[in-house]
Amino acid sequence: MPFVEVPGRKAGIHAFIIGVSDYTHLPGDDDPVEGGGKFGMKKLKTPAFGAFRFLNWLKQTDQAGRLVKPLASYEIILAPSAKERAIPGLAECAGDASTGNIIARIREWRKRVAADRDNAAVFYFTGHGIQRNKEDAVLMLQDFAESEDAMLEKSISFYDIFSGMAPSNKLPDMGLTQLYFVDACRNLPEQIKDFATLKTPPVFDAGLSGTDNRKAPVFFAAVNDSRAFAEVEKGSYFNQALIAALERGADFSRLVDGKKRWPVSIFTLTTAIRIEFGKFNTDQNFEPSGHFDDYEFCFLDQAPTVEVTIQIQPEARRIASRMNLVQIGVTSPFKWEQPTDPAPDHPYVVQIPAGIHQLTAVSNGVANEVGVETINQKNRFWPVEL
Repeated sequence: MPFVEVPGRKAGIHAFIIGVSDYTHLPGDDDPVEGGGKFGMKKLKTPAFGAFRFLNWLKQTDQAGRLVKPLASYEIILAPSAKERAIPGLAECAGDASTGNIIARIREWRKRVAADRDNAAVFYFTGHGIQRNKEDAVLMLQDFAESEDAMLEKSISFYDIFSGMAPSNKLPDMGLTQLYFVDACRNLPEQIKDFATLKTPPVFDAGLSGTDNRKAPVFFAAVNDSRAFAEVEKGSYFNQALIAALERGADFSRLVDGKKRWPVSIFTLTTAIRIEFGKFNTDQNFEPSGHFDDYEFCFLDQAPTVEVTIQIQPEARRIASRMNLVQIGVTSPFKWEQPTDPAPDHPYVVQIPAGIHQLTAVSNGVANEVGVETINQKNRFWPVEL
Protein backbone atom coordinates (compact mmCIF):
# COMPACT_ATOMS: atom_id res chain seq x y z
CA MET A 1 0.00 0.00 0.00
CA PRO A 2 2.84 2.54 0.51
CA PHE A 3 3.12 3.04 -3.28
CA VAL A 4 0.00 3.58 -5.38
CA GLU A 5 -0.37 4.54 -9.04
CA VAL A 6 -3.79 5.73 -10.16
CA PRO A 7 -4.77 3.90 -13.37
CA GLY A 8 -5.41 5.89 -16.52
CA ARG A 9 -3.72 9.11 -15.46
CA LYS A 10 -0.94 9.95 -17.90
CA ALA A 11 0.07 13.13 -16.15
CA GLY A 12 -0.68 14.56 -12.74
CA ILE A 13 0.68 14.92 -9.22
CA HIS A 14 3.33 12.46 -8.07
CA ALA A 15 3.64 12.70 -4.29
CA PHE A 16 6.47 11.41 -2.12
CA ILE A 17 5.85 11.53 1.65
CA ILE A 18 8.18 10.57 4.52
CA GLY A 19 7.36 10.62 8.23
CA VAL A 20 9.93 9.41 10.78
CA SER A 21 9.00 9.15 14.45
CA ASP A 22 10.69 5.91 15.56
CA TYR A 23 14.43 6.45 15.12
CA THR A 24 16.19 3.12 15.57
CA HIS A 25 19.32 4.49 17.24
CA LEU A 26 17.85 7.35 19.30
CA PRO A 27 16.73 7.07 22.94
CA GLY A 28 13.09 7.15 23.94
CA ASP A 29 11.35 9.65 26.20
CA ASP A 30 12.30 7.84 29.40
CA ASP A 31 15.94 7.32 28.41
CA PRO A 32 18.78 9.76 29.17
CA VAL A 33 19.78 12.27 26.53
CA GLU A 34 22.84 11.31 24.51
CA GLY A 35 25.21 13.84 22.97
CA GLY A 36 27.88 13.25 20.37
CA GLY A 37 26.54 12.20 17.01
CA LYS A 38 22.99 11.97 18.36
CA PHE A 39 22.86 15.74 18.97
CA GLY A 40 20.74 15.26 22.09
CA MET A 41 17.83 14.03 19.95
CA LYS A 42 15.22 11.48 21.00
CA LYS A 43 12.52 9.49 19.27
CA LEU A 44 9.53 11.57 18.16
CA LYS A 45 5.78 11.27 18.66
CA THR A 46 4.01 13.09 15.82
CA PRO A 47 5.82 12.99 12.41
CA ALA A 48 4.27 9.75 11.12
CA PHE A 49 0.82 11.03 12.11
CA GLY A 50 1.41 14.37 10.35
CA ALA A 51 2.62 12.70 7.15
CA PHE A 52 -0.35 10.32 7.21
CA ARG A 53 -2.75 13.23 7.72
CA PHE A 54 -1.25 15.10 4.77
CA LEU A 55 -1.64 12.02 2.55
CA ASN A 56 -5.27 11.65 3.60
CA TRP A 57 -5.91 15.30 2.76
CA LEU A 58 -4.30 14.81 -0.65
CA LYS A 59 -6.36 11.68 -1.43
CA GLN A 60 -9.66 13.14 -0.20
CA THR A 61 -9.12 16.39 -2.11
CA ASP A 62 -8.35 14.42 -5.25
CA GLN A 63 -11.48 12.29 -4.82
CA ALA A 64 -13.53 15.48 -4.45
CA GLY A 65 -12.08 16.82 -7.71
CA ARG A 66 -10.53 19.80 -5.94
CA LEU A 67 -6.90 19.40 -6.99
CA VAL A 68 -5.89 21.51 -9.98
CA LYS A 69 -3.94 18.50 -11.30
CA PRO A 70 -5.15 14.97 -10.52
CA LEU A 71 -3.22 12.65 -8.23
CA ALA A 72 -1.32 10.26 -10.52
CA SER A 73 0.73 8.43 -7.87
CA TYR A 74 1.75 8.64 -4.25
CA GLU A 75 4.34 6.92 -2.13
CA ILE A 76 4.39 7.18 1.65
CA ILE A 77 7.02 5.69 3.93
CA LEU A 78 6.46 5.97 7.68
CA ALA A 79 8.46 4.93 10.72
CA PRO A 80 5.70 5.33 13.33
CA SER A 81 5.82 5.17 17.10
CA ALA A 82 3.86 2.41 18.82
CA LYS A 83 1.07 4.87 19.61
CA GLU A 84 0.88 6.12 16.02
CA ARG A 85 0.55 2.54 14.77
CA ALA A 86 -2.82 2.37 16.54
CA ILE A 87 -4.24 5.12 14.28
CA PRO A 88 -6.57 3.38 11.79
CA GLY A 89 -4.83 2.84 8.47
CA LEU A 90 -1.49 4.30 9.50
CA ALA A 91 0.34 1.03 10.17
CA GLU A 92 -0.31 0.03 6.53
CA CYS A 93 1.98 2.90 5.51
CA ALA A 94 4.86 1.80 7.73
CA GLY A 95 7.95 0.82 5.78
CA ASP A 96 11.69 0.96 5.53
CA ALA A 97 12.60 4.59 6.18
CA SER A 98 16.33 3.90 6.29
CA THR A 99 18.66 6.06 4.25
CA GLY A 100 19.48 3.56 1.51
CA ASN A 101 15.85 2.73 0.80
CA ILE A 102 14.68 6.35 0.91
CA ILE A 103 17.36 7.40 -1.58
CA ALA A 104 16.39 4.54 -3.90
CA ARG A 105 12.68 5.43 -3.68
CA ILE A 106 13.35 9.15 -4.27
CA ARG A 107 15.22 8.25 -7.45
CA GLU A 108 12.20 6.26 -8.67
CA TRP A 109 9.93 9.19 -7.77
CA ARG A 110 12.10 11.49 -9.88
CA LYS A 111 11.68 9.18 -12.87
CA ARG A 112 7.90 9.37 -12.54
CA VAL A 113 7.90 13.17 -12.36
CA ALA A 114 10.40 13.45 -15.24
CA ALA A 115 8.19 11.46 -17.64
CA ASP A 116 6.01 14.44 -18.63
CA ARG A 117 6.36 18.22 -18.31
CA ASP A 118 2.71 18.40 -17.30
CA ASN A 119 3.48 16.37 -14.19
CA ALA A 120 3.64 17.98 -10.76
CA ALA A 121 5.86 16.89 -7.86
CA VAL A 122 4.82 17.07 -4.21
CA PHE A 123 7.42 16.25 -1.54
CA TYR A 124 6.65 16.11 2.18
CA PHE A 125 9.17 15.27 4.91
CA THR A 126 8.60 15.33 8.65
CA GLY A 127 11.05 14.19 11.30
CA HIS A 128 14.35 15.35 12.78
CA GLY A 129 16.43 17.91 10.92
CA ILE A 130 19.39 20.23 11.36
CA GLN A 131 21.41 22.64 9.28
CA ARG A 132 25.14 22.94 8.69
CA ASN A 133 24.95 26.58 7.59
CA LYS A 134 22.31 29.27 7.20
CA GLU A 135 21.07 28.01 3.83
CA ASP A 136 21.04 24.32 4.70
CA ALA A 137 18.50 21.64 5.64
CA VAL A 138 19.57 18.10 6.53
CA LEU A 139 16.85 15.45 6.95
CA MET A 140 17.50 12.64 9.43
CA LEU A 141 16.20 9.23 8.36
CA GLN A 142 15.24 6.19 10.42
CA ASP A 143 18.80 4.83 10.79
CA PHE A 144 20.30 8.21 11.74
CA ALA A 145 23.07 7.98 14.39
CA GLU A 146 23.99 4.44 13.41
CA SER A 147 27.64 5.49 13.19
CA GLU A 148 29.64 7.65 15.59
CA ASP A 149 32.38 8.17 12.99
CA ALA A 150 30.26 9.73 10.23
CA MET A 151 27.48 11.65 11.95
CA LEU A 152 25.39 12.46 8.87
CA GLU A 153 25.96 9.19 7.03
CA LYS A 154 22.33 8.20 7.60
CA SER A 155 20.69 11.44 6.56
CA ILE A 156 20.20 13.38 3.34
CA SER A 157 20.52 16.97 2.23
CA PHE A 158 17.19 18.49 1.21
CA TYR A 159 18.88 20.68 -1.39
CA ASP A 160 20.48 17.59 -2.91
CA ILE A 161 16.92 16.42 -3.62
CA PHE A 162 15.72 19.86 -4.72
CA SER A 163 18.62 20.42 -7.13
CA GLY A 164 18.24 16.93 -8.58
CA MET A 165 14.61 17.64 -9.48
CA ALA A 166 15.55 20.43 -11.89
CA PRO A 167 15.04 19.96 -15.63
CA SER A 168 18.27 19.22 -17.50
CA ASN A 169 19.58 17.78 -20.74
CA LYS A 170 19.30 14.37 -19.08
CA LEU A 171 15.74 15.09 -17.87
CA PRO A 172 14.21 17.39 -20.53
CA ASP A 173 10.63 16.41 -19.70
CA MET A 174 10.86 17.02 -15.95
CA GLY A 175 7.56 18.25 -14.51
CA LEU A 176 7.90 21.99 -14.03
CA THR A 177 5.34 22.39 -11.24
CA GLN A 178 6.74 21.29 -7.90
CA LEU A 179 5.91 21.80 -4.23
CA TYR A 180 8.02 20.94 -1.18
CA PHE A 181 7.16 20.81 2.54
CA VAL A 182 9.89 20.25 5.14
CA ASP A 183 8.51 19.90 8.67
CA ALA A 184 11.72 19.63 10.69
CA CYS A 185 14.06 21.67 12.87
CA ARG A 186 16.78 23.73 11.18
CA ASN A 187 19.01 24.48 14.16
CA LEU A 188 22.80 24.26 14.12
CA PRO A 189 23.96 21.74 16.77
CA GLU A 190 27.06 22.65 18.77
CA GLN A 191 28.62 19.25 18.04
CA ILE A 192 29.10 19.88 14.33
CA LYS A 193 30.99 23.14 14.89
CA ASP A 194 34.10 21.06 15.64
CA PHE A 195 34.19 19.66 12.12
CA ALA A 196 34.62 20.79 8.55
CA THR A 197 31.47 20.40 6.48
CA LEU A 198 29.88 17.10 7.45
CA LYS A 199 28.82 15.18 4.37
CA THR A 200 25.56 13.42 3.62
CA PRO A 201 25.36 10.59 1.08
CA PRO A 202 24.49 11.84 -2.43
CA VAL A 203 20.95 11.44 -3.69
CA PHE A 204 21.63 12.74 -7.21
CA ASP A 205 24.64 14.01 -9.09
CA ALA A 206 24.63 17.80 -9.28
CA GLY A 207 23.65 18.68 -12.85
CA LEU A 208 24.66 21.90 -14.61
CA SER A 209 22.88 21.61 -17.97
CA GLY A 210 19.48 22.98 -18.90
CA THR A 211 17.41 25.96 -17.80
CA ASP A 212 15.85 25.62 -14.37
CA ASN A 213 12.49 27.23 -15.10
CA ARG A 214 10.51 25.35 -12.48
CA LYS A 215 7.82 26.81 -10.27
CA ALA A 216 9.08 25.03 -7.17
CA PRO A 217 8.24 26.70 -3.85
CA VAL A 218 9.57 25.25 -0.61
CA PHE A 219 7.83 25.61 2.74
CA PHE A 220 10.16 25.08 5.69
CA ALA A 221 8.44 24.59 9.05
CA ALA A 222 11.22 26.53 10.77
CA VAL A 223 13.34 29.50 9.80
CA ASN A 224 17.12 29.45 9.78
CA ASP A 225 18.71 28.24 13.06
CA SER A 226 15.42 27.49 14.81
CA ARG A 227 13.34 24.53 15.91
CA ALA A 228 9.97 23.13 14.87
CA PHE A 229 7.53 22.11 17.61
CA ALA A 230 4.48 19.89 18.01
CA GLU A 231 1.56 19.19 20.32
CA VAL A 232 1.07 15.62 21.47
CA GLU A 233 -2.00 14.03 19.81
CA LYS A 234 -2.55 17.14 17.68
CA GLY A 235 0.57 17.06 15.55
CA SER A 236 3.22 19.59 14.68
CA TYR A 237 2.35 23.27 14.50
CA PHE A 238 3.31 23.30 10.84
CA ASN A 239 1.17 20.30 9.95
CA GLN A 240 -1.83 21.75 11.76
CA ALA A 241 -1.35 25.15 10.11
CA LEU A 242 -0.82 23.66 6.65
CA ILE A 243 -3.92 21.44 6.63
CA ALA A 244 -6.06 24.31 7.94
CA ALA A 245 -4.58 26.72 5.38
CA LEU A 246 -5.21 24.33 2.49
CA GLU A 247 -8.90 24.31 3.48
CA ARG A 248 -9.32 28.08 3.80
CA GLY A 249 -6.48 29.82 1.97
CA ALA A 250 -8.38 31.47 -0.91
CA ASP A 251 -8.84 35.19 -1.59
CA PHE A 252 -11.33 35.27 -4.47
CA SER A 253 -13.62 33.10 -6.60
CA ARG A 254 -13.69 32.36 -10.31
CA LEU A 255 -15.53 30.08 -12.69
CA VAL A 256 -13.88 26.71 -13.30
CA ASP A 257 -15.65 24.55 -15.90
CA GLY A 258 -18.77 26.63 -15.37
CA LYS A 259 -18.70 26.23 -11.58
CA LYS A 260 -17.84 28.93 -9.05
CA ARG A 261 -14.72 27.89 -7.14
CA TRP A 262 -12.20 29.46 -4.77
CA PRO A 263 -8.59 28.74 -5.85
CA VAL A 264 -5.86 28.15 -3.27
CA SER A 265 -2.59 29.26 -4.85
CA ILE A 266 0.96 29.31 -3.53
CA PHE A 267 0.67 32.97 -2.57
CA THR A 268 -2.74 32.67 -0.89
CA LEU A 269 -1.58 29.50 0.89
CA THR A 270 1.42 31.40 2.27
CA THR A 271 -0.86 34.07 3.72
CA ALA A 272 -3.15 31.44 5.21
CA ILE A 273 -0.29 29.55 6.88
CA ARG A 274 0.90 32.81 8.46
CA ILE A 275 -2.59 33.40 9.85
CA GLU A 276 -2.82 29.87 11.23
CA PHE A 277 0.63 30.11 12.83
CA GLY A 278 -0.54 33.26 14.60
CA LYS A 279 -3.06 31.17 16.54
CA PHE A 280 -0.34 29.17 18.32
CA ASN A 281 1.51 30.24 21.43
CA THR A 282 4.91 29.80 19.85
CA ASP A 283 7.86 31.77 18.52
CA GLN A 284 8.22 29.25 15.69
CA ASN A 285 7.56 30.53 12.22
CA PHE A 286 7.80 28.96 8.80
CA GLU A 287 9.94 30.09 5.87
CA PRO A 288 8.89 30.18 2.20
CA SER A 289 11.87 29.48 -0.05
CA GLY A 290 12.88 27.76 -3.27
CA HIS A 291 11.74 28.92 -6.71
CA PHE A 292 8.89 30.81 -5.16
CA ASP A 293 6.36 31.54 -7.87
CA ASP A 294 2.58 31.49 -7.84
CA TYR A 295 0.30 28.84 -9.27
CA GLU A 296 -3.02 27.34 -8.24
CA PHE A 297 -2.80 24.06 -6.32
CA CYS A 298 -6.35 23.22 -5.26
CA PHE A 299 -9.89 24.64 -5.06
CA LEU A 300 -12.48 25.26 -2.38
CA ASP A 301 -16.10 24.62 -3.34
CA GLN A 302 -17.38 27.49 -1.22
CA ALA A 303 -16.15 30.75 0.25
CA PRO A 304 -13.74 30.25 3.15
CA THR A 305 -14.69 31.60 6.55
CA VAL A 306 -12.85 34.75 7.61
CA GLU A 307 -12.62 36.22 11.10
CA VAL A 308 -13.19 39.93 10.56
CA THR A 309 -12.72 42.61 13.22
CA ILE A 310 -15.12 45.57 13.00
CA GLN A 311 -14.07 48.65 14.94
CA ILE A 312 -16.48 51.59 15.23
CA GLN A 313 -15.42 55.16 16.07
CA PRO A 314 -16.30 57.38 17.85
CA GLU A 315 -17.36 55.30 20.85
CA ALA A 316 -20.35 57.48 21.74
CA ARG A 317 -21.98 57.03 18.34
CA ARG A 318 -21.26 53.29 18.36
CA ILE A 319 -23.24 52.85 21.56
CA ALA A 320 -26.21 54.69 20.07
CA SER A 321 -26.26 52.54 16.92
CA ARG A 322 -26.81 48.91 16.06
CA MET A 323 -24.68 47.26 13.37
CA ASN A 324 -26.07 45.03 10.62
CA LEU A 325 -23.85 43.16 8.16
CA VAL A 326 -25.06 41.50 4.95
CA GLN A 327 -23.21 39.76 2.15
CA ILE A 328 -24.04 41.08 -1.31
CA GLY A 329 -23.80 39.58 -4.78
CA VAL A 330 -24.77 36.02 -3.78
CA THR A 331 -28.03 34.06 -3.93
CA SER A 332 -28.17 33.16 -0.23
CA PRO A 333 -26.42 36.02 1.56
CA PHE A 334 -24.84 35.77 4.99
CA LYS A 335 -26.35 38.16 7.54
CA TRP A 336 -25.18 39.33 10.95
CA GLU A 337 -26.89 41.57 13.47
CA GLN A 338 -25.11 43.04 16.44
CA PRO A 339 -26.59 41.28 19.47
CA THR A 340 -27.89 43.49 22.25
CA ASP A 341 -28.33 41.00 25.08
CA PRO A 342 -25.68 40.63 26.22
CA ALA A 343 -23.85 43.43 24.43
CA PRO A 344 -20.75 42.07 22.68
CA ASP A 345 -17.24 43.25 23.39
CA HIS A 346 -15.93 45.90 21.03
CA PRO A 347 -14.25 45.71 18.52
CA TYR A 348 -16.69 43.12 17.16
CA VAL A 349 -15.12 39.87 15.97
CA VAL A 350 -17.37 38.09 13.48
CA GLN A 351 -16.92 34.85 11.49
CA ILE A 352 -18.15 35.58 7.96
CA PRO A 353 -17.73 34.03 4.49
CA ALA A 354 -15.18 35.79 2.31
CA GLY A 355 -16.76 38.11 -0.23
CA ILE A 356 -18.35 41.55 -0.56
CA HIS A 357 -20.21 42.73 2.53
CA GLN A 358 -22.26 45.81 3.37
CA LEU A 359 -22.34 47.28 6.87
CA THR A 360 -25.33 49.34 8.03
CA ALA A 361 -25.83 51.31 11.25
CA VAL A 362 -29.40 51.53 12.57
CA SER A 363 -30.01 54.50 14.88
CA ASN A 364 -33.46 55.65 16.08
CA GLY A 365 -35.05 53.31 13.54
CA VAL A 366 -33.14 54.83 10.61
CA ALA A 367 -30.67 52.69 8.66
CA ASN A 368 -27.55 54.35 7.28
CA GLU A 369 -25.06 52.54 5.07
CA VAL A 370 -21.59 52.97 6.51
CA GLY A 371 -19.53 50.97 4.06
CA VAL A 372 -19.07 48.16 1.55
CA GLU A 373 -15.90 46.07 1.77
CA THR A 374 -14.39 43.01 0.12
CA ILE A 375 -13.41 40.76 3.01
CA ASN A 376 -10.80 38.03 2.54
CA GLN A 377 -7.84 36.68 4.46
CA LYS A 378 -5.74 39.71 3.49
CA ASN A 379 -8.41 42.21 4.53
CA ARG A 380 -9.75 41.17 7.93
CA PHE A 381 -9.89 44.53 9.75
CA TRP A 382 -12.79 46.87 9.04
CA PRO A 383 -12.50 50.31 10.64
CA VAL A 384 -15.74 52.33 10.45
CA GLU A 385 -16.23 56.03 11.10
CA LEU A 386 -19.81 56.95 12.11
